[in-house]
Amino acid sequence: PLPAPSKQLLDGLGPRVSLFLSDVETDTWSEEEILQVTSASGRVIITLGEKGAVLHERGNISRIAVTPIPEAVDTNGAGDTFATTFMLALMRGDKSPGTTASWAASRAVMQPQTCKPRCAPDLLTQGPEGLTPLSDLERLRIAAQPVLQRLRVVAAGAGLGFDELVKIGWFRQMSEMLGLSVGQQQAAAGVNS
Repeated sequence: PLPAPSKQLLDGLGPRVSLFLSDVETDTWSEEEILQVTSASGRVIITLGEKGAVLHERGNISRIAVTPIPEAVDTNGAGDTFATTFMLALMRGDKSPGTTASWAASRAVMQPQTCKPRCAPDLLTQGPEGLTPLSDLERLRIAAQPVLQRLRVVAAGAGLGFDELVKIGWFRQMSEMLGLSVGQQQAAAGVNS
């Protein structure tokens, strides 16, 4: 357990930060210390093991229920699976990333240690509430996001709209190399047709 939030932790927080902690790490923290961390972050999720998790986001607090399972085989890796799935689900626009993350973590604890981390990708994509594998379009969109964000800033500074940059052709050429249609290119770039 951490006796209190460290200076390094507090210095790293900000409105775009998603922080995952466990109840073991925060058990000794006062309510004021938890509030200090949650108010300085965009999102803080505290996992509670078999009791689920608590999500602190922009001043709101909500519970994330645990997905019931018949029997836990090995809990090692459940928190990492939860955090990874939560962020992937959030990135993909899942309406309930906590539910999806809970489901994936429930699958992780039903597996023996010998399968982890080798079986982790399968755990994230199995079943009705698991994440579906990424399409080529989603892979392109995710990989291109940092470049696209920078280009939007450059385009705005040059008085260009983002549509003009797409028309210039750099993004179209990259997309065509990947075999994407014009509609898929525009969707990946976030351009409305």
